[in-house]
Amino acid sequence: MDVAAFTRTYHIRAPQIMWFLGAGASAAAKIPTADSMIWDFKRKLYCSAQRVSPEACRDLGSPEVRKRLQTYFDGLSVYPRLGDPDE
Repeated sequence: MDVAAFTRTYHIRAPQIMWFLGAGASAAAKIPTADSMIWDFKRKLYCSAQRVSPEACRDLGSPEVRKRLQTYFDGLSVYPRLGDPDE
């Protein structure tokens, strides 16, 4: 169906149309991904437990920051390992 035909018929068929969007659609809409939320939770827990300012771990994209956080959680042996489906 071309754009013109879609535009003409959308309002008639709208109740019967279902949209399938992948994870990239939410990320493009600035909705946090599960991965970014996990790292944000880790930062909050780490900073609270270690009494460290969140500014010290501000860049969650940094491999060094992620390593520091993950090393802390791995050492607790309570939380799932990095990449574990239960994470």
